[in-house]
Amino acid sequence: MRRYLSIIAAAPILLGGCFSGEQVPFLGRWTGSFDVTSASQKMPIKKLARYSMKGFVELYRSQIRVLHSKDERPKSKFVMHLDGEQESIDVTGQWELRNRQLMLTATDVKIDDAGGEALRDPNRTFIAADDLRASLQNPFALDFTAEKNDLKSPLLQVGPLFGRYQFTKDSLAQ
Repeated sequence: MRRYLSIIAAAPILLGGCFSGEQVPFLGRWTGSFDVTSASQKMPIKKLARYSMKGFVELYRSQIRVLHSKDERPKSKFVMHLDGEQESIDVTGQWELRNRQLMLTATDVKIDDAGGEALRDPNRTFIAADDLRASLQNPFALDFTAEKNDLKSPLLQVGPLFGRYQFTKDSLAQ
């Protein structure tokens, strides 16, 4: 019995090193989208909303120990998945909290464009895979509200399109 009590008493000390109190409100799943708000004049588009992509971003922390390494710091990682009319993207990377922003840096970007240009449906919208990949090569910021339940990026350019990422924290009650 004493052994179990000592383990329970030590749990906050052990877990305290794994998480920063500031980061805890951001952990979990955020549902949202990349909403296209405008396009360059080279690409006149009538229905911008059709170019938007819906999905989620998951923010988590992991304690990874690399063999023969003294670096045992927790890593803040993210997974983002977005679906458009003819493509889907899966992005993994690392995130960090800076002032009033979450900075996301992609380390791996996978794009499924449903068979490429040869199999693309001309009646459905798409965002070119090269444009998506280029836009995700640079770190991007997500600003959060005072309640820490909404994330929103500044205006970003993806090829000829301009838009922003917007996510809302999923609740456990859903």
